[in-house]
Amino acid sequence: MFGIIKNGRPNTQMGGFGGALGDAEIRVIIAFLRAESVRVKAAERKSADADSVPW
Repeated sequence: MFGIIKNGRPNTQMGGFGGALGDAEIRVIIAFLRAESVRVKAAERKSADADSVPW
C-alpha cells in the first residue's frame, strides 16, 4: 500500500504522491485507511444483525 501511494500505479489514474507527501504522512494515511476499513466492517455487521429478525 505504501508503494502504491508513494509511486502510483502504472497505466492507471492513480498517480504517486511521493513528491507531495513525506513517508510519515503516507503512513498516517495508511493507518487511517486501515482503521476506516475496520469501522466500515463493524458497521456492516451491526447493520446485518439489525436486519435479521429472530423467530
